[in-house]
Amino acid sequence: MKEKLIYPILAGLILVIVTTGINYYYNRSVPDVRYTLSDPVLVSSLNPDGSPASVQQLDVKNLGTAKSEQIRIKISGPVTTYKVEPWAHNDQPSVSMDSSQFELVYPELPPQGTFKIIVQPSSFDVNASNLSVSDNSGPATAALSKSSSSVPISSWMAILFYSPLWIWYIVVILTNRREGDLRYLSVGELANKRRSSYIRKAKWSRIHRDALDYIIAHDSYSLVATSSSRAILCTKRPEPIQEGDWNQIIERASARFKQICTQDVAMCVRTQRLFELGGLIPDAMLTADRSTIQEAIDAHYLTFVQYSRNVETTVGVLKDGKPNIISDDGWKKVEDCLQAELFKNYEHVLFMASSPFDKIKDLNIEVLTADQQRTLKIDAYEKQFDKQRAISTAKEAEKFLATDKPEGFEQQRYEVIRSRAEKIISESKSGKATD
Repeated sequence: MKEKLIYPILAGLILVIVTTGINYYYNRSVPDVRYTLSDPVLVSSLNPDGSPASVQQLDVKNLGTAKSEQIRIKISGPVTTYKVEPWAHNDQPSVSMDSSQFELVYPELPPQGTFKIIVQPSSFDVNASNLSVSDNSGPATAALSKSSSSVPISSWMAILFYSPLWIWYIVVILTNRREGDLRYLSVGELANKRRSSYIRKAKWSRIHRDALDYIIAHDSYSLVATSSSRAILCTKRPEPIQEGDWNQIIERASARFKQICTQDVAMCVRTQRLFELGGLIPDAMLTADRSTIQEAIDAHYLTFVQYSRNVETTVGVLKDGKPNIISDDGWKKVEDCLQAELFKNYEHVLFMASSPFDKIKDLNIEVLTADQQRTLKIDAYEKQFDKQRAISTAKEAEKFLATDKPEGFEQQRYEVIRSRAEKIISESKSGKATD
């Protein structure tokens, strides 16, 4: 009886020892630096050689349990510009760059700390062949590399005992690691990941959903074009996620992208950039969020044109018509504003003109409303022909009779002026002096 108990006891002790060792292996206090590199995104500027410039974003995170020190990022090749988003405001990374390489040293990064670098390489793309990331403990790991999910040999030793508890423990460890790794992937990489056999479908669906929620919550304001929330809105529903859960994710992604895009709209200083942002709005956005962005774009465009204060520019905008990115309601406000300003300007021009009905032919009144055009024509007509003794010579009388009566001008007043003009011409022909 005692001999039969020895083997289970020994097996239990070994299991405890091995389990403790595995637990120590996975939970020991060490840094674990991971990084991801985005694809190149074209920007409006050019490289020194005249080729189109692009930017790339490098995300670096410490997934370990101890702080990482002296994180060194090297890019073999010239970098035109860069921008660092530090983990803490007082972090002071050092940068050295020349025509052959770019190097940044980040002093230290606490567990779960992260920082981002946006670089504009000169006439080349950053990739694994010209990029190296390391810290004092050694080279960093690209997120979810093949080596990061491998199971140590000691784990297989424990599995030989075929203990249900051990198997459960392994599954929990691997599942948690897989879940943590998925959160650090891009949306495109996440969509292509396949469920591991040891993860149940329901669990995989929850992990996938939580990873997307994490990505949305940590979406940065760096580049609207590379926004993770926008990428989600442009992606079809992944197979593991149920329809109801996906709708909730779309709702959260839509709200997050609205915040990012409206902030970028508020910072625009060029209409071209404003139109570019309008073209980045995904079709999957919720109607209310899309409307908020559209209202922000409309309002900012109105601000641009209001401060142009240039007649030629105003006429050009009205002639070109509504830009595709501006809503009908937004364009109506722009059009009303510009037409009102132009109408006031033309009123002043005609008031100062010695021959207003001739001057009006030089003005672009066709971009005004029908009522505004009619008002200007009548004002010019009255100033030139209907004032006391406005017609005093036969030449002026002949010019009046050769001019069509503007629409809206009272017929009775017109007949009075016409009679006077005809009388002046008649007296001129008979040799009498004009009144």
